[in-house]
Amino acid sequence: MGAMAGLLLTGFLLTVARASAGTMAQVEHAPILSRVRVASVSDGDTFRAHVGRRLESIRLIGVDAPEVGPGEEPHGREALEFARRTLLQKTVWLEFDVRQRDTFGRLLAYVWLEPPDRRDPAATGMQMFNARLLVEGYGQVMTVPPNVRYAEWFVRWQEQARAARRGLWAAEESAAGAAPHHRGETMVVIASVDLRAEAVVIANRGNAPVDLSGWILVSERGNQRFVFPAGTSLPAGGSLRVVSGPPAASGPGRLLWTRSHIWNNAGDPAVLLTPAGVRVSRR
Repeated sequence: MGAMAGLLLTGFLLTVARASAGTMAQVEHAPILSRVRVASVSDGDTFRAHVGRRLESIRLIGVDAPEVGPGEEPHGREALEFARRTLLQKTVWLEFDVRQRDTFGRLLAYVWLEPPDRRDPAATGMQMFNARLLVEGYGQVMTVPPNVRYAEWFVRWQEQARAARRGLWAAEESAAGAAPHHRGETMVVIASVDLRAEAVVIANRGNAPVDLSGWILVSERGNQRFVFPAGTSLPAGGSLRVVSGPPAASGPGRLLWTRSHIWNNAGDPAVLLTPAGVRVSRR
C-alpha cells in the first residue's frame, strides 16, 4: 500500500470510528488469541493453517467474499489475491466467538494481523483481516448468530465501503442494489415469500435450535415490522410461517402478524433482522 493510499485508509477508518461512537459500544473484553501460521489460502474468506498439530480450514466470521473456481463470482479473484498478499505464509492470531465450528467442520474466527493493542473501530479496522476485507470492498457482511461480537462494526464498514464504491461496490448498480448474500454456514433464512397469500416462511438450516425472541421481520416497501414474540424458538431443520391478511390465523408452526394486508403484490422484499438490527436474510 502506497503512502497516499495509507493516508486515505487511515482517514476512512477514523471517519468510521467517529460515525460509530454513538451507535457501537467499544469491545472491552480481551479474548484469548491463538497464534498460527497460514499455510494456504482458498478464497477471500477461507484459508488453512496449523492449529496445534492439526491442519485446519479456517473460515472468517461475519464476512462473505465472492467465490472463485467453478461458478466464480465478480471480484472473486481480486478478493483471493488480496487474501494471499495479506495472509499467505504469515503469522496471524485467531479470536473465536460463541460458536467455534460451522456445519462443515471449519474453525470460525476473527483473524488479527497483529495482536490488538486495543479494540475500537479504528484499530480493529486496521488490524483485523475480517474488517480489512470489508473496508477494501472485497467482501460483504454475513452475520450468523450467535457469532455477533463485532457485527455492528462490520455493518458500518460495509456501508462506508459501499458509499465509497470500493472493490465489489465499484459498479453503480452494485452499490445501489446488492444485498449481502448468504451461503454455507447460514442458519436462519427467509425460505420463501408469497405476497398474494401474505405468508413468509422462515427456516433454520443449521444443526441447532435458534431463539428468535425479539427478531424482526420487515416489509421493506412499507417499512412495516413484525417482532417475534418472546419464547419463539426454531428447531434445527425446522421452519415456521408468519402470516397476515384478513383470513390469517395463528396455529402450529404459524405466527399471526396482523389481519390487515402487509405485503405489496407488485413487489415487496422481506428482510429478517436480529434484535440488534443486523440483517441476516433478505428475499
